[in-house]
Amino acid sequence: MRPSNAEAIDRDRGNLEGQIEMTGVRSYHNLLEPHILCSSVRAKFARISRGAEGASLVEFAFASTIFFAVFIGLMEFGLACYTFHYVSSAARQGSRWAMVRGATCSTYSKTSPCPAQESDVSTYVKGLSYPGIDTSKMTVQVYTAQSSISGSTGSTSWVSCGEGVSCNNTGNLVKVVVTYNFPLEIPFWTSEGVSIGSASDMVYQQ
Repeated sequence: MRPSNAEAIDRDRGNLEGQIEMTGVRSYHNLLEPHILCSSVRAKFARISRGAEGASLVEFAFASTIFFAVFIGLMEFGLACYTFHYVSSAARQGSRWAMVRGATCSTYSKTSPCPAQESDVSTYVKGLSYPGIDTSKMTVQVYTAQSSISGSTGSTSWVSCGEGVSCNNTGNLVKVVVTYNFPLEIPFWTSEGVSIGSASDMVYQQ
């Protein structure tokens, strides 16, 4: 009795599956089943996605490190500029304060202290109370100089009297020097103190 067409197809399919399985390959009808194919595609996309996520994390860590280093550096330079403006202003205000507190100040006014010493000028400058300024990192120095007029040319020159207010008579020069040790800290570059200074000269008025 001859086998039917269905039986012959099943037999040929079985033989083909056996041959495929012997070679280590999955049967062709399993490979063509939708749920197995979708699972295989999903697994491949999952592996690709996990690799992309890992690469994104590495790129973000690298980029954010550079970004925050530059951002903090800009902030530090901004604070350094602010400190320089403070030091310049403090030196000017200190010399203006000292110029009316010379040797003869008690004759014209009742300002106190009178006459002002170097420590008095330092106390005044440090007491200006600018926000964000640490006065413990500040140094204030006062120098005076006598005027000398040349007989031949009539030009005026200054002869230093050294540090302090030993030459605080009217007409002499008072110079206030303010120095600030600014802590410059930039990630991956530097962490050190930077000396920022400014000076201002005025002539004693009393």
